[in-house]
Amino acid sequence: MARFNAGLAYSVALAFVWGVAYPLTRMAEAYASPMVISLARVALASLFLYPLARRLVVNLKMLVASALNMGLFKSLSEDVQQRVMEKVQELAMGHITGKPLVGKYKNLKRIRIGKYRLIYGEKPCVIYLYGIKPRETAYI
Repeated sequence: MARFNAGLAYSVALAFVWGVAYPLTRMAEAYASPMVISLARVALASLFLYPLARRLVVNLKMLVASALNMGLFKSLSEDVQQRVMEKVQELAMGHITGKPLVGKYKNLKRIRIGKYRLIYGEKPCVIYLYGIKPRETAYI
């Protein structure tokens, strides 16, 4: 019950802040430029979101890997991109599970998508996507 009350309180606070943002922005336009108003909004949002962001664990290796994987994903044809997205959604909903890998990749699984392989790992409530590669290079 306490979690429900906290969720309700957050929802009411969000609705209030969201509701007063527009009138406050209109009033602030008389005193400041749109750039200053935008800067103030970003700074205020950063103050509220910073405690949540501190819980995230992101390092340089993860950022580089995600950028490379995004570039590789965009280089795939639209048909393959669509099939990959469908498989990822099925995986997230628990409708499919991949085949376990062996050797040094024994903690990972793979899903076959035509000539491509989606390599991923699982932890409770989290799925880590490691790459989408052609079968010939997926396990190197």
